[in-house]
Amino acid sequence: MPLCNNLCRWVLLTLLPTAVLSLDRAGGVIQPCPRPAKCQPLNTTLCMGAQLKYSSTTLDLIDPEMTQEIAQEHLEKWRGLISLPKCWSVVQPFLCSLYMPKCENGTVFLPSVEMCKSVTSACRILAEFDLWPSYFRCDDNSTFGTKCKNDVLELKFNTTGQCKAPLVPVDQHSSYYDGVEGCGVPCDEPMLTPEELSQVRQWATVGAIISGLFNGFTVITFLLDWKSSNKYPALVVFYINLCFLIVCMGWLYPVLFNSQKDIICRKDKTLRTSEPSVGENLSCIVNFVLVYYFLIASIVWFVIQTYAWHITFQALGKIQSKIDKQGAYFHLAAWSLPLVLTITVMALSKVDASSVFGICFVGGQNPIVRTVFLLVPLAVALLIGGFYLGEGTFLSHLKYLYPIPQR
Repeated sequence: MPLCNNLCRWVLLTLLPTAVLSLDRAGGVIQPCPRPAKCQPLNTTLCMGAQLKYSSTTLDLIDPEMTQEIAQEHLEKWRGLISLPKCWSVVQPFLCSLYMPKCENGTVFLPSVEMCKSVTSACRILAEFDLWPSYFRCDDNSTFGTKCKNDVLELKFNTTGQCKAPLVPVDQHSSYYDGVEGCGVPCDEPMLTPEELSQVRQWATVGAIISGLFNGFTVITFLLDWKSSNKYPALVVFYINLCFLIVCMGWLYPVLFNSQKDIICRKDKTLRTSEPSVGENLSCIVNFVLVYYFLIASIVWFVIQTYAWHITFQALGKIQSKIDKQGAYFHLAAWSLPLVLTITVMALSKVDASSVFGICFVGGQNPIVRTVFLLVPLAVALLIGGFYLGEGTFLSHLKYLYPIPQR
């Protein structure tokens, strides 16, 4: 029995440390990750403004030939990241763990892979502009260890990141400016003075009012004599003017309802982009539909108008019954095609506010999106319309030069 107790005690003492170490590495307890290195006394115990709790370091993780003075110069250059708040909060301990790591008894304690990945994620703008140093590779096992404890993470840094003007600090991820986490674009146009911005919006308002008056006059004229004017191809002119009238109302929407801030600003006072978004009102989307949907609809009606003229040129005006039979197809095309494009834009969340004009439109932050959903439909409409007008005019000219004899 005593022999069994001694044997059991020996087995426990032998295997328990190994089991605990395995548990630590598996994620139970995070332990330091040591590596042999050449230690040297610290010239200064301050790193990025934080007081280090050790007195010796090594430069083996960066460049064994580098001096501490050069390392300090490198750290100063990294201070430019203070304009990236989310990046700055994680990069400070990361830089200290690389340029001024703890080194004792010929052993340096490695920073963790997890820390490196969090930094590359928060500071991804550096990678986009190819500014990330080659020796900051998270897959380098000689520099980074898996699940490593590092005392640098416990340091208290006395500087916080601040957004560089004109960007403003934000907490919501959807408000982040591309590549600058923690900062967003203000809804007030930063490139123009308040006087210049007011002047631009006044001119836009005046233009919308003048255009709306002409379109409204045309619509009213048709309505007053609807029985005689409710015929194709003249009826197409009515729908074109009606669509443009609603587009003008969309431009005047912020002025009429005094809702410019609701349209272009989020709750955190940043510019609305990638709409529709959760938690925001529908003012931007309503404004977008008024402007974009009916603008595309007017473009489709323009194509229909050229098609009607094309048939008119072919038949020398005797086309009423032929066009009337296609009226349902005209409406189907004129209202469904813009609907498909509008729904697609909203499904892709490509509605952006314009801080200059105070409205919401497609692709304000993405020229490619605006090209696809605005310029391409416009170009296609012009090509088709130009074809119908050109062919119709040519046929009409031929029939004028070579009239067909009446039997």
